[in-house]
Formats: sequence, C-alpha cells, structure tokens
Amino acid sequence: MLGIKNYKPVFYGDSLEFINNHGNRLRSMVNKNLCEMWTVHEVSSGEFWSDCPVVLLIGGQQLEFCSFKDQIAVSWNAIDLNESIIWYGSRDLRLEWRKNAIKGTSAFTGSPVEGADLIEAAQEGHPITLRGLGLKTAKGYIALFNEFDETVLTFEKNEECLYTEI
Repeated sequence: MLGIKNYKPVFYGDSLEFINNHGNRLRSMVNKNLCEMWTVHEVSSGEFWSDCPVVLLIGGQQLEFCSFKDQIAVSWNAIDLNESIIWYGSRDLRLEWRKNAIKGTSAFTGSPVEGADLIEAAQEGHPITLRGLGLKTAKGYIALFNEFDETVLTFEKNEECLYTEI
C-alpha cells in the first residue's frame, strides 16, 4: 500500500476497537526513549509527503502511523525504511524516507515517552470520531492525526480535539 513494500495497515474509525488492538502496546512505550522520527519527502523539493506513514522509533520498536480517508492506522515494525517507495507504481515521483527531517523533531530525540493519548473530534450533531494519536514526552507533546486524508504532525494539543489517555 502507498508504494511501500509489504505494508498492509489496518485502518480504524472506532476508538474502542483501536484501543483493544493497540492499547497495551502503546502503554508499553512508556519510559522508553523516542530515538528517531522518519517521514517521507519528495526528493527534489524536500516537501513532506503527508499521505505516507510517519514512523517513530521508540525503545527499539517502530510505531508506524498512517491516515487514510477518515481513518487511522498504527502498525508495528512492518516498514523497511531502507526500501524505496514507488508511489502507486509511478517512477516519476521520487520519494524517500528522511530521519528527523520535520522542523522540531530532533528536539525529541532521546526523550522518554511518558504516556499516550487517543485523539478524537466532536462536532455538534455528529458522532465522536477517531482522529489520531498523541505522545507525551519529557520534552513536550507530539500529535499525529488525520486531517482530511493526510497525516498532520504537530507539537501541541489542538483545543478543538478530545484527548483520552490510553
């Protein structure tokens, strides 16, 4: 999927199902150091390619977060960061993995994870929707969430979202 060899994420729209499948593993990240953050970029422009997963290396484990349509996926150790990305078979678009390439990410290197949050959104007249995942670290907050079918990475909480500790 997404031009990433052997990548077959399971996407979730239901918060309870997501927590049942990933809650224990996310809680096991507590007190482990965030070592690296990998993102996909277009080679010539350097532009962050937000349709692809964001990979966090935490305590020797790869946490892989991806957005698709109105759902999110978390996978573990499924992506080989050394493999080339061939975006849906197109060789014209050149993409590559880059370590700590988003401004501000290197500040979190070596920081222990203190907790994880489920990020949800509530709009009047609509059901609560699963939006993303947040990590509390000793050096601040990292939020990965789905924003209109693309992964957004921020370093603060969005006042419009609901945060539930996992």
